[in-house]
Amino acid sequence: MNKKQLFSFLLLFIGMTPLLGMEITTHYYDNNDNLPGRMQSLLNDPLFDEFGVNLYVASHKNIINTMKELPKRGATITGTFGKHYKNDDISHIHGLSFEEDEHGKYWRAKGTDSEGKEHTKCLITKAHPTYNAYRNHDSMIEVENDPDFFDQIEYTMNSYSPVKKKQKIDNTPIKNSAYSSLKYNINKSLAKRIDNIANNKDDDRKLEMATMNLTDKITANSLTNAAKKGVNVALLVNKSALTKKSIPLFKKIEKAGGHVSVFDPEDKQHRILHLGTTRIATAKKCLVIHSTGNLTEEGNEQHNILSMFPNNLPLNTASAQHFEKVKKECTPLEEAIPLFEANKENKIQKRKANPTTKNNNAKKVKK
Repeated sequence: MNKKQLFSFLLLFIGMTPLLGMEITTHYYDNNDNLPGRMQSLLNDPLFDEFGVNLYVASHKNIINTMKELPKRGATITGTFGKHYKNDDISHIHGLSFEEDEHGKYWRAKGTDSEGKEHTKCLITKAHPTYNAYRNHDSMIEVENDPDFFDQIEYTMNSYSPVKKKQKIDNTPIKNSAYSSLKYNINKSLAKRIDNIANNKDDDRKLEMATMNLTDKITANSLTNAAKKGVNVALLVNKSALTKKSIPLFKKIEKAGGHVSVFDPEDKQHRILHLGTTRIATAKKCLVIHSTGNLTEEGNEQHNILSMFPNNLPLNTASAQHFEKVKKECTPLEEAIPLFEANKENKIQKRKANPTTKNNNAKKVKK
C-alpha cells in the first residue's frame, strides 16, 4: 500500500468512525411506521431538551400542542415554517418564525444523559406533521448520534442567505452528509450522482427513484442517459406528475430502456406518493439519497435539503424493499397515460355541464 492509498484509507476510516463511546445509527421508516407518531415521540423523549424544526406545513393538533408544552419541562424549540394556509396554529409557537420559501421537513434534537454524554437525533422526511401523512406513501430516515450530520442539519436550519451562484456537489461524500438548497443546486447535484452510475463499469448497476413530481430536464436527461448505458432505471411518480411538460420526459426514459410507473390509487382516498428517495447501487457499493423537495425548478429554489448516505447497507436494503412495496400499487406509464387523459376529459365535460361551479369555487376562495 503506497502513501496515497494509506491516506485514503485513513480518511475513510476516520470519516466513518463515530466518537468514542457513541454509536452512529440510522433507521429507515415508511408510512406504515406511523411517521407523525415518531415526530411526537421525539418531542416527548425526556433525553432531549433542545429541538429544531423546519416545516412547510403543520396541522396535527397533538404534535402542535406538544411543541407548545415544551417550555413547561424546560425544553426549547426553534425553527421555521412555510406559507401553507394551515399554519395558523404553529405560527403562535414561541421560537418558530415564518420563511417564505421554507419547504423542509426535518427535525433535530439534542440532550445530555445522566452520565453527561451528549446525544443527538435527526429525522429527515418528506412527511408533514398532518393527518394526511398517515395514508400517503412517505419515508423517514432517522440518524442518531452523528455529530457531523447534526451540525450540518443545524447549519441548514439556521442559514437563510442564498448564495448568488449555487454550487454543484461534485464529490460524493464518504459519510452521512446534508446539503442546503440555498448553497447547492440540488437537482444538478442529484443528476451528477446519476451520471456517475451511468459511467460506472461495475456489475449490476441499479437506480431506483421515487418522487412526487419531476419536471427538471437535467435530472430527466441523466435518467435517460443512464438507461441508455445499461443501468436498470426505475422511476415512481405521483399521478400529479403527468403533465404536458413531464410526460415527454417520461417517454424518453422508457424509450431508452428505463421503467416509469405512476401512483394513482383506485380507492380515491386522496392518497399520494410523496417520496423523495433515490437508491443507487452496484455489486460493490450503494448510495441512498433523500431530498425534501420535488425535482422541479420550484423545488430547487425553495429551502430544501439533500441528504446522502453512502454504503449504508441497512438503509439500502430498507429503501429497496419500500420501493418494491410502493411499486406494486403503481401503474405502468403506458397504461397510466390513457387513464390520465380520460380523467382529464371527464373533468372538462363536467365543467361544461356545470359552468357555474368554477366561479362559485373562486368566490369561496376569495372569501
